[in-house]
Amino acid sequence: MGKGSILLYGHTHSSEEDAYYQGCLADMINKDCRHVYETEVKALNVGCMKTWINYEPKSLKEILEYRC
Repeated sequence: MGKGSILLYGHTHSSEEDAYYQGCLADMINKDCRHVYETEVKALNVGCMKTWINYEPKSLKEILEYRC
């Protein structure tokens, strides 16, 4: 994690679980976790219910252009 990779995940919707997960990733960065090698961990919720996805399939290029 954090070595230039991007985690794409879904099925969490805009839920408490998603907020918790994003918070955990931020804590890893803030606490200088040994598993994080960059200043940003890229983990993107690509669930179809997100407004920018609009229930339509998106290519990796479209996801990266929109979110990164």
